[in-house]
Amino acid sequence: MEDDTSYAEHMKYIAQEMRKAAPNIQQIKVRMRRTLLQRTADMTKATEHVMEQFPFLGNPILLRHEMMLRHGIDVTNLTTELEGVAHNIIKAMREKKDPKPVSRTLLDDSDEAGMKNAALLLLPSLFREDSNFIYCIEEPVSPNPTIVFHGSLNALKAENISIHLDGKTIVKAKLSIPESIECLFCVYFLFNVSYPTPIVNTLTFIEKFLLKLPNNTKIPLPVLKMHNQLMSYN
Repeated sequence: MEDDTSYAEHMKYIAQEMRKAAPNIQQIKVRMRRTLLQRTADMTKATEHVMEQFPFLGNPILLRHEMMLRHGIDVTNLTTELEGVAHNIIKAMREKKDPKPVSRTLLDDSDEAGMKNAALLLLPSLFREDSNFIYCIEEPVSPNPTIVFHGSLNALKAENISIHLDGKTIVKAKLSIPESIECLFCVYFLFNVSYPTPIVNTLTFIEKFLLKLPNNTKIPLPVLKMHNQLMSYN
């Protein structure tokens, strides 16, 4: 465990590096590991305070590294896991004939290249849940962790993506949609936020069957049924 002096030195180093155009990410990761115990206690405080103390968590690479340090969870496998299920999600949505304009736009744009992105964004509609509790355009409508797309009314064509919590911007970067989902789950876990009821099945499906996070909680029946339906297309 670091004493107060060494802890302060590590945090000063991280702050100085993060101000550089090309920070030494590997050295920052080393300092993050050495200060983990002290920093973990502060993660229970208000979101604004946490981000003031640890602004480096706004870096997507370091946010996902913190997830590994704190929980031993690698969330960077989402794109790979989507290989086997994205086509099935699109197929299920076409059969469902969802009348919402957003769903139709996503389906129309779900060519081979964009299929994984569209599949992730269509999951809330597949579960008949409110997508605003996982993503929205330009402004979040919920204090819960939310992906916000900027620069286009079509999420698939967004110029930038940010992650918000409690009205505060946690991350803003040029992320892929799978990367934004990975960061979203990091925010849920690191800030110890429960899944909101209007989107609980969608988030649980991603957690259990796409990110495959180690969690022994019981899988809700709607999530199991949806998984079985999607696997039946194989």
